[in-house]
Amino acid sequence: MVRTGVSFGDVPVGSTSPTETVTVTNVSTAPVTVEMAGGAPAAPFDGSQNCMSQTLALGGTCSVSYTVTPTATGPVTATSGFTLNGEAFTVDLSANGINRFRINTTSIDFGDVGVGVTSPTVPVTLTNVGTAPVTVEMAGGAPAAPFDGSQNCAGVVLAPGGTCSVSYTVTPTATGPVTATSGFTLNGQSFTVHLTANGLPTDTTPPAIVPSITGTLGLAGWYTTATDVSWTVTDSESGISSSTGCGPTTVTDTTGQTLTCSATSDGGTSISSVTVKVDTAAPVVTLVGGPADGASYEYGSVPAQPTCTALDATSGVVGPCVVTGWSDALGIHTVTGTASDAAGNTGTATATYSVTHDGLLGFFSPIRMGEVNTVKGGSTVPVKFQLWDGAIEITDPEAVSSLTVTPAHCSNWDPIGAATELLGSLRYAETGGQFSLNWRVPKPAGRCYVITATAAEGDPLVARFKTR
Repeated sequence: MVRTGVSFGDVPVGSTSPTETVTVTNVSTAPVTVEMAGGAPAAPFDGSQNCMSQTLALGGTCSVSYTVTPTATGPVTATSGFTLNGEAFTVDLSANGINRFRINTTSIDFGDVGVGVTSPTVPVTLTNVGTAPVTVEMAGGAPAAPFDGSQNCAGVVLAPGGTCSVSYTVTPTATGPVTATSGFTLNGQSFTVHLTANGLPTDTTPPAIVPSITGTLGLAGWYTTATDVSWTVTDSESGISSSTGCGPTTVTDTTGQTLTCSATSDGGTSISSVTVKVDTAAPVVTLVGGPADGASYEYGSVPAQPTCTALDATSGVVGPCVVTGWSDALGIHTVTGTASDAAGNTGTATATYSVTHDGLLGFFSPIRMGEVNTVKGGSTVPVKFQLWDGAIEITDPEAVSSLTVTPAHCSNWDPIGAATELLGSLRYAETGGQFSLNWRVPKPAGRCYVITATAAEGDPLVARFKTR
């Protein structure tokens, strides 16, 4: 055994030290089965071993381990005597019990405090320096007037390293120095805190601090322009002896910058803080899919309406990204993606495109293209269509080359008579945005007719009718 003394050093009262180990080695030339007697040290030390009945090979080891849990402050010693197979060993144990709680200060000087004015609160911090949780039992602590005290220690369970505090204020009732002591115990450990202050006869109120914020206020407390913050600091009873952070400041984009002005007069210190949030940038909007900006599409081949995404690094996007303006109708269109951020900024992305067609477009309802329209003889059928030159709609009836109705065989739709020109009745309707006329259907039933419209460009429009 190479270690015959163990010093645990400082150990807080009521806490158990880390384990210290004494190693026993078989230095003989043959294996040996350990027979052990004794070894238990006197309190507050404790011991354990893993040697008894263990067979140690040549060079094999076992150990005797110790801990200490002081019950009082000050040094404590003991010995652990034991035998291994008749060979006697003695281990000297020592430790120093120290207080379980540590206080960060035992003296508070409040300095100058105006008569009738309550000072800022000053805490004294107490820390559990032990290795085990402890439930705090506290007694005493109330200082004499004009000092006052409060605490959050009694009944609290403090983990190792945990803290609680005893806090003090003073409200002088007269000018001049004043002192007091605050004595208390934590779980029997005594503490004394010395308190001093000096009552001032003049100013009884601290400075008045008024912040001023200049900028464009958006939504939810956000500003949407660079914002200037200034302070007005006054004291009607005495001058301002010192100030910190009270100069003008310009705040740019930030999720929240807190500015603090602190000013002191004979009446004390005032602190005022404002938090300014500034977002001057609109969300970045991106159109996803849909028509390309500057593109031209043939009527009927327009890409589907896009979606949009939006990013805002400062106040964040609120609500959905909304797409408006998409159309697959002939003409020039601008599709717009719009999103807003929490500050009220609105961002957009646009794509302008055209939908074109060269020639006639129609016929429109009630005529059904690509099938035989069954109509009542003697009725009136509205014939409606449009004429386009690219993205420009033609509104002059003279641009329509012909609009005829021709009798036809119902079996193969071959003409059986001369075509009748209908252009004389054609007009352009501004409200509907289309050419139109009312065709009076001949009365005989079982007859078939073909209406054909032609223009200088594009394919003709053909609709078939059968009377009933």
